[in-house]
Amino acid sequence: MGAQSENVLVTRNGRPVTSATVSVNGTQLTLADASTGRYHGVLPSKLATGSQLDLVVTDGSQRVEAIGNVPEAPVVTSPANGSTIDATQPLPVTWTSASSPDAYELLVFQSGSSPVFDGSMGGSYRNTTIAANTLAPGYANGSLKLFAYNFGRDQVTGDAAAGSEMNIRVPTSITINTSP
Repeated sequence: MGAQSENVLVTRNGRPVTSATVSVNGTQLTLADASTGRYHGVLPSKLATGSQLDLVVTDGSQRVEAIGNVPEAPVVTSPANGSTIDATQPLPVTWTSASSPDAYELLVFQSGSSPVFDGSMGGSYRNTTIAANTLAPGYANGSLKLFAYNFGRDQVTGDAAAGSEMNIRVPTSITINTSP
């Protein structure tokens, strides 16, 4: 889930639910992937940081409601956008955020759709280090993506399974290059 584009996975006992009615802030989502029970929709406008997302899922007599807030997008302060990084050295990554989301996830892509680095950390973190030689040398236009997450764990009610959460995320992205 995010500030405008919504993806909601609906399952029961580990199986996809394809007959649910799913809405976020009153906008109806449609079944996008029956094999996983993923519903998708786009809100009429992008929500501001701190705005509330109201999720309602019904299937027959079962109903789940959840609320959560859009986290603030973090701002990457190092490395700088467009930097060339020495892949043989550790890469410190730092960011700022005036809020305290539930968690952060850092992904680095060099080519293709699979990340070469995927790290998760708590919402109080403002830095991490990618180990030397994690990134391949000689790549241009790699992507470093940092996501802030709010889970809304305490605000899921109704017929939801234990541990249900919302995973509201907001990304920021910069381009990096590697050498030698």
